[in-house]
Amino acid sequence: MKKSLFIFSIISTLFLSCSEEKFKEGNVTINVSIKGLTEGKLVIEKLPVGPKTIQLDTVSVSEEGKATFKINEDEASFYSVYVIDTKGEIKFIAEEGNTINISADAIAISASAKVSGSEENLRLDSLTAFLIASKFYSDSIIQVYEKAQAKQMHYQIHDQIKQLLTNTDRTRTNYVLKYISSNPDQLTNLIALNSLNRDYFNMFIKW
Repeated sequence: MKKSLFIFSIISTLFLSCSEEKFKEGNVTINVSIKGLTEGKLVIEKLPVGPKTIQLDTVSVSEEGKATFKINEDEASFYSVYVIDTKGEIKFIAEEGNTINISADAIAISASAKVSGSEENLRLDSLTAFLIASKFYSDSIIQVYEKAQAKQMHYQIHDQIKQLLTNTDRTRTNYVLKYISSNPDQLTNLIALNSLNRDYFNMFIKW
């Protein structure tokens, strides 16, 4: 009887050790490389449906600005990586078996971010790049108007500025709608939908 209990104890210990090691290693690998970052702590969070995020891990970056996360995931989910006390975050999608590679520049982490490792992340990368460029263009137009407004000269360009912003919004909307329709039922479509003008497209978005 004692011998049987001893053997059972060994088997149980081995099983638990394997389970703990598997959890420690994770089934998803996220490699991060941020150019120009020589120190700091990198945080990874899971982004579930709702306002609250779930912080999973924090690691120190190397002198080369590199860090690696190991997490466990059963289904495709949104994640975010950011440097503590540094502006900007990088959103991506991960699922079981993925090796996600993220690169960025410390000067502008969000704008310079590149994510690879799955087709869904490549789609998300192209969407993010377009939305960032579109916002930059719109912001530039608004800055021109604000400078003119400060000099009481905005009345002369009001109609032109309004038309430029309308055209920009139309271009962004057409791009997003085409993006969604070309690949239905994809997780990245949630981000695409969220970028639409809520007043114009509230019939498509359920909040």
